[in-house]
Amino acid sequence: MKRNLHTKLSLIMILTILLLVVVISAFLIRGVETFYIEEFYTQMQAFFGDPEIVRELRSAQSTDARTDYALLNERLSIYSGRLGIVYGIRHFYVLDGETGIFLAGSETPEEGAFRITPNVLTALGGTPGNSYSRWFGYMDVALPITTADDNTYIIQILDTKQTAADLSSSLFAIILRTAVIGLALSVLLSFVLSKTMVIPIQNLTRAAERVAAGDFSRHLGTPARDEIGDLARTFDNMAGQLKETVAQLEQAATLQKEFVANVSHELRTPLTSIRSYAETLLAAGSNLPESTRQDLLQVVMGESDRMTRIVQDLLTLSQLDGQRRSLPMESFSFQTAVESAVRAVALTAKEKNVVLDMAFPAQLPRMAGYRPGVEQIVLNIITNAVKYTPSGGRVALTAYTDGTHMTLEVQDNGIGIPAEDLSRIFDRFYRVEKGRSREMGGTGLGLAIAREMARRAGGDITIDSAIGCGTTVTITLPLEEPYAS
Repeated sequence: MKRNLHTKLSLIMILTILLLVVVISAFLIRGVETFYIEEFYTQMQAFFGDPEIVRELRSAQSTDARTDYALLNERLSIYSGRLGIVYGIRHFYVLDGETGIFLAGSETPEEGAFRITPNVLTALGGTPGNSYSRWFGYMDVALPITTADDNTYIIQILDTKQTAADLSSSLFAIILRTAVIGLALSVLLSFVLSKTMVIPIQNLTRAAERVAAGDFSRHLGTPARDEIGDLARTFDNMAGQLKETVAQLEQAATLQKEFVANVSHELRTPLTSIRSYAETLLAAGSNLPESTRQDLLQVVMGESDRMTRIVQDLLTLSQLDGQRRSLPMESFSFQTAVESAVRAVALTAKEKNVVLDMAFPAQLPRMAGYRPGVEQIVLNIITNAVKYTPSGGRVALTAYTDGTHMTLEVQDNGIGIPAEDLSRIFDRFYRVEKGRSREMGGTGLGLAIAREMARRAGGDITIDSAIGCGTTVTITLPLEEPYAS
C-alpha cells in the first residue's frame, strides 16, 4: 500500500511537471518566434517607410566607375545597423527588377542556394512583398526601387530566423534543466508527502483490524487537523461507540440468559408443586380425607394462580418491549387514577391490617396520557408497599406538582431494602428475599413493569430505602407529554 501510493504520487507529480514543461516550452518558444517575427516586420516597415531613406535609395545614379545598383548596395550597407544585418543570419540583396537575378548584396549566396521567394515574385509585379508563413524557414520583405537612371531593382531583406531558433534552443535548454531539477524535487516531495499520508492510513488500517478482532482498547489520537485527522478522530469515536454497543450487547445477552433461567425457575417451582400434589391425590384416591383433599386442591389452585400471574406479567413486559405504535391519549384526573388503584388493593390492606393514607392538595391539575398505564404503575407500587409492610403498618400516598410534572410518593414503614440490592431492585425477576417474596405471591416483575411504563411515559421511578426504616418510592410523570410508544 505504501509503495503503491508513493508510486502514484510520484507519477502524478512527474506527469504534471512534464505537462507543465511541454506547455510552458510551447508558449515561450511560440512567443519568442512571434516576437522576433513581429520585430522584423516592424523594423522593415519603419526603415522602408522613411521617406528620406526611400528618396536616397531612388536617387542612385550610375557613374563611370559604378553602376546604380552598386550604389544601392553601398547605401544599404551604410544602413546595415538599422536593418539588423548579421552575417550568416540576416542579409540584403539587390536583385534585377525584371528577372530577379542576384546582382549585389551583403553576402554573395552560394551557387544554387539563392531562390526567388514569393515576396520577390510579388515585388517583380511592382508591389512590395511582405507576406509570411510559419512553414517557411525564413522571413523576408521585397521592395521594388526605381533609380534615377530609370532602372528598376528589387531590394530584398532576408532573415534565416537563426537568432529566434538559437534563442528558443537556449530557452528550451533552461526549461529542460529546470524540469530535471523539478522532477528530482517532485520525487523527493512525493516521497515525503506519501509518508505523511501513508503512515496515518496504515495506523488506521491496523486499528480497523484490531477493532475487527474485538480489541477496542487502543485509540489513534492523531493531532492532525486535516481530512486524515478528521477521519482518525471519527474512527476513534466509532470504535468507542462500537465498544459501548458490544458491551451493551454482552450485557443484554447476559440478562437474556438470566431472564430465561429465571423464567424457567419461576415456572418450574409451581409446576413441581402442582405435579407433586396431583400425584398425591391420584395415589391416595378415595382413602384421602376430604379435608386433606381440599387443602391439597387449594395448594394446586394457588400455584396455578401464581403461574397465571407470572405469564400475565411476562405478556405485559413483552408488549412493552415490542410496542411501536402510539397509545391512546386522554385527559384525566391523576387523583382519580390513584384512588382507583387504592380501591383495588384496599381489601388486601385491610386483611393485613395495613392503613392506607392519601394526602393530596385541594386541586391537582389534570394530566394527559395513557390512563390504564398510569393506573398500572400506581397499582404495582402500592401492591408492593402493602405486601412488604407488616400487620399494623402504614402506607402513605402524597401527590404534588411543579407545573410540568406530577409526583406521587408512596411511603411505607415496612421491612425496607438493603443498600446493596437497590441498584438491581428494578431488574426482572430480582427479589431481595427470594423465598419470602415467592411465598407472598410475588413474581419479581412488578417493579420492572412499573418503571418501564413510567419511562415510556417520559417519567421515572426512584426508590429510597433502608433496612428497618421503610421504603419511599417516588413516581414522576409529565403532565402534558404524551405516553411514549
